[in-house]
Amino acid sequence: MHAIGGRAGDSSSFSDHTLVAAAAATGCLLLSCRWGLAATGASLLVALGRVAIGAHYPSDVAVALLIGAGAVAALLPLRSRTQGLLGRLIGVDQPASAPRRTSSASASPPWSYSPYSAAGWSPESRTTACASR
Repeated sequence: MHAIGGRAGDSSSFSDHTLVAAAAATGCLLLSCRWGLAATGASLLVALGRVAIGAHYPSDVAVALLIGAGAVAALLPLRSRTQGLLGRLIGVDQPASAPRRTSSASASPPWSYSPYSAAGWSPESRTTACASR
């Protein structure tokens, strides 16, 4: 594989550009299927571009894609607690309960709490929403 340009800098760690692009794409994918797929395509182009210009090896961008997407997925359950803590620290009043996105077909009983549903997301709703379009 030959680089498009000259190699500048250190390529021994994973790609920061690709990591940020993958994290943003994962966040977009959780919010909207259409925007998420567009952002995923853009993050893959960033990864390909980093390899093409010789800034990173393919394994560097693959690791960055996994870490970026994994970080967003791992931190999602902490969103509501972190938002409440930050609101108390800076003195912003928080609503008693955040509105939940539920459809009449998949409404869950109140006793089945999940940190994902508290964050406004559920794995089932995202996979069916993307597949149905």
